[in-house]
Amino acid sequence: MEFNWKTIDGIDIFAKDWKVDQPKAVIALVHGFGEHCMRYDSMAKYYNQRGYAMVGYDRRGHGRSGGKIGHTPNYAAFLDEIDQLLQHCSERYPNLPIVMYGHSMGGNLVLSYMIERSYPGIKSTVVTGPWIRLTKEPAGIIKSTVKLARKFFPSTTVGQKIGTYISRVKEEVDKYNNDPLVHGKMSFSLGDEMFNSCKRLEAFSGSFPTPLLAEHAGDDQITDPEATKAFVKRLTSPVDLKIWEGLYHEVHNESIREQVYDYTIDWIDNHI
Repeated sequence: MEFNWKTIDGIDIFAKDWKVDQPKAVIALVHGFGEHCMRYDSMAKYYNQRGYAMVGYDRRGHGRSGGKIGHTPNYAAFLDEIDQLLQHCSERYPNLPIVMYGHSMGGNLVLSYMIERSYPGIKSTVVTGPWIRLTKEPAGIIKSTVKLARKFFPSTTVGQKIGTYISRVKEEVDKYNNDPLVHGKMSFSLGDEMFNSCKRLEAFSGSFPTPLLAEHAGDDQITDPEATKAFVKRLTSPVDLKIWEGLYHEVHNESIREQVYDYTIDWIDNHI
């Protein structure tokens, strides 16, 4: 079922509810940079077969949602959208456990949301390839330039698609590159906010509010698996780390995707 909602500042958000009869829990999906929630259709249907409903949405400036492509005025606007996502999960699946799931930039947002905010009913959290640090991290002068440019041209966008390294499966790369809803544009405001959020995550240590599963591709050319390993080591609460050796960024779109799905679902089964 497709549906829509309005953000606090009036932007139209596209969302998808992958329903299942008598679900054991609902997964709240937060997608990665430049993509959209319908790229997770196959994964959602696989999870449906294991008894999980899933609700996802297109972030502002992404997919079929409104807002300037690749732009946000601030980071808090993204977290406000996650608040609304969770409200819809609760309304559509009352009294069911909620599982937070975020990939790449979505992983960054999910980690930040869980650390900075709270929502009743969230029982566990899964992140894959979280953007804590890029594999090829920009130099400090570039970050400073982005911060300065934001003051004068906050909504100006730069960038291009990053499809080459999302998967080792050529079909998946082709689908990504040919998808008209996929983009690689990032505004100076969005870029500065993401650099700031990464800095906060790299400084965080202590207890995470739910059990956490952090998965990362061992050969990720986009987000750095070493940053995920370091983040996990700084946690004092229950956390599991899975490195998928030999895989590229989108572990859910690799040749062994069903193995990845099963590993993730088995972990969720044990943590709801």
